[in-house]
Amino acid sequence: LLVAGFAGLAAVAAAGCAFADGALLGIEEDEPPASARVRALLSRRENTHRALAFGRILSQLLAGAGAAVALRLSGVPPRQVAPLVLVVGILIVVITESAARSAGDAMGAPAVEKIAPVIVAVEDLLWPVVTFGAWCDALLLRLLPPSEPDEEDREATVEQFREAVAAEAEVTRDEAVLLKGVFSLGDTE
Repeated sequence: LLVAGFAGLAAVAAAGCAFADGALLGIEEDEPPASARVRALLSRRENTHRALAFGRILSQLLAGAGAAVALRLSGVPPRQVAPLVLVVGILIVVITESAARSAGDAMGAPAVEKIAPVIVAVEDLLWPVVTFGAWCDALLLRLLPPSEPDEEDREATVEQFREAVAAEAEVTRDEAVLLKGVFSLGDTE
């Protein structure tokens, strides 16, 4: 019973991190934050997102492991443990990932304002992991810098954009001629 409670607590923590992450990422860039706490979290959005994402994944793993141990200790026949662990694991991920993130995304800034102390606590707890991840990112960017697009890549991208605009836009013949003229102006030097 204690192990099942631990698994449930870890699932709640995973759902909380997913909810907070969805709410934080659901705030539009041009949406003015309502409070200083939300502004502070938005100023470090990437690191906050990383902390919440790592907290969510870690909590999901702990919930799954706890559920597996609880099922094993419950007296369920050994052949039935693996399929049940799989089903329970899927339920944990669906509930803590999809449902919680969607709810957070729908609530946005008001939710971030209400749970800001929890978000800050997760940030404080996981700052070593986030710092190490940022260091790894910087190292990889130094070792493997992104390549500059060559002229052929640029032309391919421009052509794809033209095709997308032509395919999606419902334009008259005159508007199509105007669009073609605008695109051709970009090709002049």
